Amino acid sequence: MFGLINVAIQCFVEDTYGRPKWESVTREAGLDFREFEAMLPYPDEVTEAVLDAAEIVLRKDQATIRQDIGTYLVTHKKMETVRRMLRYGGRSFEDFLMSLDELSGRVGLSIPDLEVPQLSLQPHGDGTFCLRIDSLRPGYGDVMMGIVQGLADDYGALVLTELTHVQEHPISCEMIEIELLEASFGQDRGFNLAAGMRPQ
Repeated sequence: MFGLINVAIQCFVEDTYGRPKWESVTREAGLDFREFEAMLPYPDEVTEAVLDAAEIVLRKDQATIRQDIGTYLVTHKKMETVRRMLRYGGRSFEDFLMSLDELSGRVGLSIPDLEVPQLSLQPHGDGTFCLRIDSLRPGYGDVMMGIVQGLADDYGALVLTELTHVQEHPISCEMIEIELLEASFGQDRGFNLAAGMRPQ
C-alpha cells in the first residue's frame, strides 16, 4: 500500500482523537514505529493491521472509520488542498458529481504510484445518481461516501446517500446511490479558482 494512504489514516486519528490515541493504534497494530512516510510503499498487511487496531482503540467499526476518513479529507483545514482539488470539478454539487469520472485520471497524473479506484457516475434524472467504484479491494466506497457527504455540505447541498456492495472478487465493485434533495439547502463555503493551493 502506498504510504500516502497510511499517512491519511494517521493524520485522521491524530487530528480527530489526539496523538495518544494514534500511539495506542500503532501499539495495538504491533508496529515498531509511530510515523508513516508518504512516499514509501508498505505491505497491505500493515494498513489492514492499522485499521483493525483503530477499530479496537476507537471503538468504531471499520466502515464508519473509513467514511469518517473520507469526510476528514474534505473538511479538515490541514486537507484544504484535497478539498480544492475536488471543488475544481465545478461550481455546483452536481457539477462536482459529474466530474468524478475524471478524478482517477487527475490523481493518477499527480501521484502515479497511488492506487486510485475507478469511478463512474450514472445520472438517473430527477436529481438522482449512481456512483460506481471499482477497485482492487473493498472499502473505497466507504471513503467516497464520506467525501460525497462532506462535499455536499461544502456546497450547501442536501443529499441522501446509500452504499451497496455489489461484488468483492476478483474486483471490488461498490455503488453509492445519491439523491440530491436540494442544491442550495445551506451556505456554500465558497471556492476561488484563482486562489493558490498552499499545503497546510
